[in-house]
This record gives sequence, structure tokens and C-alpha cells, in this order.
Amino acid sequence: MKHEHLKQIGSTQDFIKSLISDPKTFKPLLVSTDMQTKGKGRQESTWIHHDNSLAFSFTLRPHHIVTLTSLEIAVLLVKGLNSLTTQEIYLKWP
Repeated sequence: MKHEHLKQIGSTQDFIKSLISDPKTFKPLLVSTDMQTKGKGRQESTWIHHDNSLAFSFTLRPHHIVTLTSLEIAVLLVKGLNSLTTQEIYLKWP
């Protein structure tokens, strides 16, 4: 997965959407930022950025069993976070 980190951006989600013009050329991408000024939450609510917050969006093809996609995302996030720190992060399964 390609990772692009930006110092400041309006919305990581809008940035990714602007890059995906053709689904045929889809490539996994992670966009992170130190400061997000116009973040978006669920149902078009505003996402307020606080110091030391994680602000990122990513693209990922769904798991071939669609209902497992959210679990796959959780595992990938833990793996990614563990690669960035010496403190081990665990996933608590429901």
C-alpha cells in the first residue's frame, strides 16, 4: 500500500476521492496528515481534529466475503500501528 503523508489538508477522504477517477486503475492508498481542517464524520457530520490525533483515510478492495472486510481492516490497522511503535498493540475481538 502506498502511503502519502501531508502536513495539513482539508479532508483526507476528499483527497483520496480526487485521486480515484477510474476504478480500473485502483491501487491501495493510505493518506495521513498532521492536521485535518475539514474532516468528515458519519452522515456528513464534522470531524474535529485535536492535537496528537490520528487523521487518515485509505482505499482497500473489499474482502471476497464482504462481511469480513471490517475485520480485515482492523487486522491491517493493528499491523500497521505495530510497525510504527515499540509498544505492542492488540486487537480485542468482539
